[in-house]
This record gives sequence, structure tokens and C-alpha cells, in this order.
Amino acid sequence: MKIYVDNNILSAIIGNQFTVDDGNAMQKLALSDHEFITSQITKQEMDKATVPKIKGAALFIYKIFGGEKFLNKETYSASGFGDALFGAVPWGGGEAEQPSLSLLRQAFEPDDARHIFQALSSHSDFFLTLDEKTILKRYRSNYMNMQAFCTKGKLKIVNPKELIKELQL
Repeated sequence: MKIYVDNNILSAIIGNQFTVDDGNAMQKLALSDHEFITSQITKQEMDKATVPKIKGAALFIYKIFGGEKFLNKETYSASGFGDALFGAVPWGGGEAEQPSLSLLRQAFEPDDARHIFQALSSHSDFFLTLDEKTILKRYRSNYMNMQAFCTKGKLKIVNPKELIKELQL
């Protein structure tokens, strides 16, 4: 299984902000044979840290993940009339946003949509997050059919405890 790790998981590790249950779940995940990935968007968020020791730890964790090798393009080159909506890009040519990212932006905050897009386009099985308010709540309530959309991409959005249950660890 491939598991995309949201930035807030990495921030919680650095800040020692896990609940006991989340910590236990993360320990089980660490002992598993699953592949964990993230994207350059995580690095961009980590670069915003103002405390040097936190920024240093965050960037080190990002490097351990392998950095941007998992980054997927958020735009594509529309080359003709059929590639982009007439008027969206002059005469259908030029750069256009990936349709799946555009759909995700309708249901999630812009940065969250970008992370979820990276997970979907890298063929991750799970998107691991602690973001209850702006990601998990919207996903669970099937906000704008996002749960069905993500499931078609074979992606489930979960917190650490839910992931342990899903993986039967």
C-alpha cells in the first residue's frame, strides 16, 4: 500500500503533538511494510516555519521521504480546441489546470486540494492526515461527492487510528 502523508502529520511529529492513540497508531504504521510518500507542497509548507530547529527537523524529514520525486504536475499543456474549454485558455492552447485538481478545489481549501491531488495522481491508497476540520469532516460527509470521487481514484482519506483499522494492524 502507498500512503501519502499530509504535512500536519509531520508537524505533529516534530512538535510532539500526537494523542496517545495517534502515537500508538503511528508506531504500528512505522513497523509496517507500507510505502509512505509526500510531495514538494509539504516542503513549501515546511519552508514557512520560523523556528530554526523546527524548520531544520521538518526539512530533514522531507528529505528522508525522498523529496519531490513524487510531485505530479498540477497543470497540463492544452494543445487544441478539445483540450480546454473554449475561452478558458485562448483558443484551447496553453496551460490549464488538471480537471481533478479543479474539482478538489471546489470541496477543499486550496492547499488541502493540492495535497489530495498529489495523493490521487501518485496512485496512493490512503491520504493520512490529522486535519479533522477542513479535510476529514468534509470527506466523511461526502461534501460535493468527494468521497465517491476519491474512491474512484482508489484513495481513502483517513486519520492514523482509521488507517490502522483499515490495514488491520
